[in-house]
Amino acid sequence: MSDEPHASRAAAIRMIEAALDDAYRAIRSHPTETVQLFERARATHERGMAGAAETDWSKGAQLSLSELATIHRYLFAMAFISAYWEVHGDLPRRDKAAQTASLLVAGVALDPEAVMRRLVAYEEAWKTGMTSS
Repeated sequence: MSDEPHASRAAAIRMIEAALDDAYRAIRSHPTETVQLFERARATHERGMAGAAETDWSKGAQLSLSELATIHRYLFAMAFISAYWEVHGDLPRRDKAAQTASLLVAGVALDPEAVMRRLVAYEEAWKTGMTSS
């Protein structure tokens, strides 16, 4: 019985990994300039994550660094999708992307409010990048 939380967390991480693959495919279907914006920022984000040991909102969640990196990659990608739809005036799609991401990640036993704050912070950065070009 003590393995049950670990097993459900592992299943949730696998779901996030699959959703991340889907998000990357969706992003790569955008116009070339949009994909290039994402890829440049993603490379910077990856370099930043390489030096991180833990994030402020994940303390106590007992997640590995690999699991944390997967979660951050997913939130980063979903924030891009969410910001894209907001910048293009499709708020229902924006809301769906943000809500889907926050619910999936909160399922790993992270604080839902902290997850949403992180998603919104990523989204705000994406909107700035998308509208300043």
